[in-house]
Amino acid sequence: TPSPDVLTALATYAHDHQCVVEVIDHHASTAHLATDFPFITNYNEHANGKQTCATSMVAARYPVADNAPLIIEAVRELDTWDWHNKPDSALTAELAQKLAIAVNLLGKDAFMQQIPAFNAAAKQAPTPTCATIFGPVLNAIIDKQLLDVDKYVGRKKDAAAFMDLHIGDHTYHVAYVQASKNMSEVGNMLAELPAADFGIVVNGNRLSLRSSEAADVDLATVAAAFQGGGHQHAAGGRLLIDYAQ
Repeated sequence: TPSPDVLTALATYAHDHQCVVEVIDHHASTAHLATDFPFITNYNEHANGKQTCATSMVAARYPVADNAPLIIEAVRELDTWDWHNKPDSALTAELAQKLAIAVNLLGKDAFMQQIPAFNAAAKQAPTPTCATIFGPVLNAIIDKQLLDVDKYVGRKKDAAAFMDLHIGDHTYHVAYVQASKNMSEVGNMLAELPAADFGIVVNGNRLSLRSSEAADVDLATVAAAFQGGGHQHAAGGRLLIDYAQ
């Protein structure tokens, strides 16, 4: 998510070097910046009404979507949490969760090297499954990792606490916990706890905010109080304090 300072520097660079700059961003908290920086492509929904992610925005803008529609949709559902709230299919929902595990298992570079193989397997199989896309061995390892994620989220649920958070004229009843991994899963678990307006996951000085789809709260506005931003139901920020103290 680019800051105004970064966008100003990009505009200056483009002017000085007579080149074209394009920024693709799907965060609601930066949409207003397109007025001052017209080189931003920012939209929060595709033409079909689905939420965007960076991958799906690039795929819609440039001719790559036909190469990997299943993988792109799974990434979109992973980033927007649509795999849980409104998946395109049972396969994309399962694939979204497993892609998140795969990138952690393989590491970023090895994962990116495997993406063409995942795409090819998805296209070649008459009826693709996660086992055919990932291969039986990697798929079995991922299944084991998913069980471990569930156990971790369960432990964090037991450790969660509540507080009243005062921001401006608003007071929010917030569920919070410290966690060092599986931030989205932990955050969404907190957001579903009874009486919680939203959840906050604390990781060092980083904050990850999540609310349920039905919650009447704009987390992008809340995150602005913590030098951050994001979307209505998912955002992030920082604690600019001596965390240990």
